[in-house]
Amino acid sequence: MGTEARKMREFMRKLLFLFPLISIWSGCTISIIQTDTHGTATDVVDAEASSDADLEAEANIPVKAI
Repeated sequence: MGTEARKMREFMRKLLFLFPLISIWSGCTISIIQTDTHGTATDVVDAEASSDADLEAEANIPVKAI
């Protein structure tokens, strides 16, 4: 095998490795919200998404002496 063919093979290997990486890095996500109300409903889905949440959690861990 000649040097030119070896270089071309190496180039093709690099491309085959880079194409999946490029598609992963440049991918985007799509958010789909499906709602089923069975009648009339208003304001089922928020118009603007927010990460504000009023959460109060309480944890009770039972501890026994051995």
